[in-house]
Amino acid sequence: MSENLNEQEEKFEDTGADTTDETSQDEDSEETDKVTLTAEEHREMTEKLSRYKAERDRLKSKTSTKKDAPDTSLIEKGFLNSAGYTDANDQAEVQKLAKNMGLDLDEAVNDSFIKERISSLQEARKVADALPTKKKRGSTTKDEVTYWINKGELPPKENVQLRRDVVNARYSSLKSKNKFNN
Repeated sequence: MSENLNEQEEKFEDTGADTTDETSQDEDSEETDKVTLTAEEHREMTEKLSRYKAERDRLKSKTSTKKDAPDTSLIEKGFLNSAGYTDANDQAEVQKLAKNMGLDLDEAVNDSFIKERISSLQEARKVADALPTKKKRGSTTKDEVTYWINKGELPPKENVQLRRDVVNARYSSLKSKNKFNN
């Protein structure tokens, strides 16, 4: 039984360069402090150490990718602007098509398929811009006073308030006109 206890309490020796024991550590001495650990303590410390190393490596990889990868989007936009693709939608389409086709941007700008696709998008955009945005072509509706004044009639008898407004507007416009042409 005493042998089992001795095996279970197997001690590991560690040179304590990382451990700090203020009472036994002397700054001028070159001696290293020896710390004895049980098997369980040694296992816990090695697990912690491996977790810290993994976290350190993960953080290093995060910071190194940010520094190593320059932001090329501004450079690409400038190149596409100089190539004649000034619209943001055109630039996004060129980049997407170049990526799908496996081309560099300088090759994509000169590709006939991409040129045709961008020109068709530009034409569609011009047509959409030329169409009126309002559903009704006229600027006034039947519920407005200017509609009935321009028409030269009074609104239906059911719209009493609108009829009053039209009559008042006609009266004020006639009153404000010059009576004599000079």
